[in-house]
Amino acid sequence: MIEILLILFLLLFSNINISSLISSYYYKKNIYKIGYKSAGASNIYTLYGLKPAIIVGLFDFWIKGFIPIFFLNYFNVNNLIYCFSLILIVFFHMFSIFEKFQGGRGILNSLGIICAVGLWKEAIIVVIIFKLSEYFLWKNNAMSTFLGIIAFIFLTPFILENVYVIISLELLFVLLLFKRVLTNNIDLKSFLSLDLLVSRILYDRDSNNIFDSR
Repeated sequence: MIEILLILFLLLFSNINISSLISSYYYKKNIYKIGYKSAGASNIYTLYGLKPAIIVGLFDFWIKGFIPIFFLNYFNVNNLIYCFSLILIVFFHMFSIFEKFQGGRGILNSLGIICAVGLWKEAIIVVIIFKLSEYFLWKNNAMSTFLGIIAFIFLTPFILENVYVIISLELLFVLLLFKRVLTNNIDLKSFLSLDLLVSRILYDRDSNNIFDSR
């Protein structure tokens, strides 16, 4: 019974997007129509500055990513519920029922989850490597994020032992790439355009010749 109540609470809570709340109620703007048109820390930073972006970043990483998995570990839920919750926490952040199935990219949520399952050292190393590479080479955060996702896709099976968690994380990484392609427009026609598909996967936008500091 405790497991069921915990899962229901986590799923309901995952649908709450603090980026959208801050933009809508404090700044009186629809975050899905301005900036990168995504409800996340990077868009908040671009639109409103560092302070609200830090609030969003900490909330998405700790409250919506790390802490839910921590409690699942604490209550020692079974593998099926654990892995099912792991994916749905991020899924409903991306496709919130409160936001007409719009949401964020799920990067910070996923990073929090990765750290919570024990890959915090690997997460730190991957972030440092690609952020340094970004600074000196490609100057694009979206590219760094993509390469980080790919790195974890290959690293996870060799680091973790629980096959259920490995499969769940791999599905989670695929979900992150899927969201980049689909965006918040939910336009399935984007899958028919190779150029658009590549641009969204690599650069997280519709054209790779537009400067993007994310």
